[in-house]
Amino acid sequence: MSFINTFRRLPILFLFLNASCGWNPARETRHWLELETDGLRFGIDRDLSLSVYYGTDAVPTWRSMTPSIEIGARESQKETGPRTMSCTAATRQQADEYRKGELEGYRVRLSGWKETDAVLGCDLALDREGRLHVRISQAGGEDTIREVLDLYTLALEPDPSSYLVVPWGSGYMIRSDSPSPVALSGLLGAEYSLPLFGLVAGGRSAYPIVETWWNAAVRVDHEPGRQSRVALDWKASLDRLSYPRRAVWSFEQGQDHVDLAKAYRRHVEATRPLPSLSTRMASDPGLKRFLLGIEYRLIEWNPEHHPQVLDNIRRFQAAGLPVSFFHPKWPAERGRRPAGRST
Repeated sequence: MSFINTFRRLPILFLFLNASCGWNPARETRHWLELETDGLRFGIDRDLSLSVYYGTDAVPTWRSMTPSIEIGARESQKETGPRTMSCTAATRQQADEYRKGELEGYRVRLSGWKETDAVLGCDLALDREGRLHVRISQAGGEDTIREVLDLYTLALEPDPSSYLVVPWGSGYMIRSDSPSPVALSGLLGAEYSLPLFGLVAGGRSAYPIVETWWNAAVRVDHEPGRQSRVALDWKASLDRLSYPRRAVWSFEQGQDHVDLAKAYRRHVEATRPLPSLSTRMASDPGLKRFLLGIEYRLIEWNPEHHPQVLDNIRRFQAAGLPVSFFHPKWPAERGRRPAGRST
């Protein structure tokens, strides 16, 4: 009798073990590392892929794409340019327990790529609120890690109760079943108005607060009838991953886009001073003058408009209106708006 046939003929035994020993198939996640907090389990694979389970669910609600790294070219390889390598191709993985203050988790090192000696470091730790703190850096090697891509990238399936929360301009909510395609990309400090984006799937949500936002880029892709994805990429600074990058991920239940905004405000209040505008105006005459006046801005740079702009400013001043003028730094292109700007 074969091993497989033996198990096919003993379903009653499995039911008995489940009832008498408390065996739960949801616990058999088979991940390399696991973290657990009240109501949440995190599975971390050897390529740093992340799976997030709620309660005793056997299937993760959130499963990330596999991250990759971009290696800068050596002096002898300048003509080939940077090389991108999947974290799946790393042949050596090391994980040590990590504790710092209230954080507890793992300090992971990936290395052994065929074409580079670079070592990628990643700390993954939970705080007392069950939030996942992710810290990325280069931890060794003579080669230079320029960027880390898709750490992390999450997706939604088409569903009328699921949507993306994207702080582009005054904010987008993109339903995952929307018939209109959406493609956005850019740095958080330039194209996006907040270092936060979110995914809501029914009553469950996932969102990072990006603490080192100035070299963090976000890609948003929605194709009707397919997955809606939000990707977080850590970009180069001075042509390398020159300082550790940090994000705090939250995975909640019963939260919507309003709760995400409130969570960001609580995070800011807890991590840095947040004085009111009236307090700031009292100590900053320039800010007070700006807020009590009007802002006049051009949407694009065009020398042909300058005479009319100056005339308008004189009219505002003659009418007694305190005016602040915003002069854009990007040039206009005939027949189209500046690249990367929303309409």
